[in-house]
Amino acid sequence: MTMREPALAQQLLIEVVNGANFSQVASSTGLGRSAVVQQVKSLARSLQTVVGVINVDEGAEPTLTLLQREGAHYLEALGHFRPELALTAQPQFPVATSAQIRALVAYADRASSEPIRDRALLLLLFATGARPDEIASLRIRDYMLPRGTIRQQSVLRAEAASNGRERPLYFVHARTNAAIDAYLDQRLKLEGSPRNADATPMYRGLNPDSALFVNQEGRPLQQGRCYGADSIQGIYRHMFRGAGLNHFSPMGARRTLARHLYRHGLDEQTISNYFGFSSLWTVRNLLRGYTRPLEQTLQVFP
Repeated sequence: MTMREPALAQQLLIEVVNGANFSQVASSTGLGRSAVVQQVKSLARSLQTVVGVINVDEGAEPTLTLLQREGAHYLEALGHFRPELALTAQPQFPVATSAQIRALVAYADRASSEPIRDRALLLLLFATGARPDEIASLRIRDYMLPRGTIRQQSVLRAEAASNGRERPLYFVHARTNAAIDAYLDQRLKLEGSPRNADATPMYRGLNPDSALFVNQEGRPLQQGRCYGADSIQGIYRHMFRGAGLNHFSPMGARRTLARHLYRHGLDEQTISNYFGFSSLWTVRNLLRGYTRPLEQTLQVFP
């Protein structure tokens, strides 16, 4: 995509997601069909890998069917897209520094209407790389064992995963676990859930099939393309903007974790398996523009 093409590519994508097929768009614009396909798919892939498209895996092939089925989500991603990130020879894709993550958590503590819950939501996003809708789909039993201890080696169930494939999910980050535990303790007190006489009630007295994170009425957080106070996308967007990260998105959290894992020695295949990707191409896009520092590489020789 050249510097002159972003506006045209966006126009073509909008026509496609609104119901036209590639041939119809080619006819209406006077372009060749192959040119339309190339520009639409190139932009769609950039949206998937730079911004993130709800319900679409980063490495998914943007077929006509997918583009039209998830059209509203592609258009939402388009609204947050910065073409220069996809146009520069060595793009600097958004990642969060440790200081920025601390600023996000501080903002949640200071300004959120549900500070204890939202601190846990933020830390879990960065600690696991899960998508917002996947986090909203987590259940109490995904996080803890029946006796109430943390299920450190858990799984993201296929029905909860955005790509429909089960993958590993680890609750091993001490700060994140402490934040989730604090939230669940608060929730138990607010709900007034009856505890058994037993000193260690099953699942700490919580319903194992209930959502791990709920709104103030005790209902699961809304998923999909909605940005209200009770939607998980809206909660994250509000915190990013409030902390001054206006162009950051949950995709940036996934990219941040992928680079952290790579920097600490995990290979592309292991990272790909953890995120549930079907090909190495997808994880390479998350790592795009990043290489291990020379000093770190030399430390492992010979």
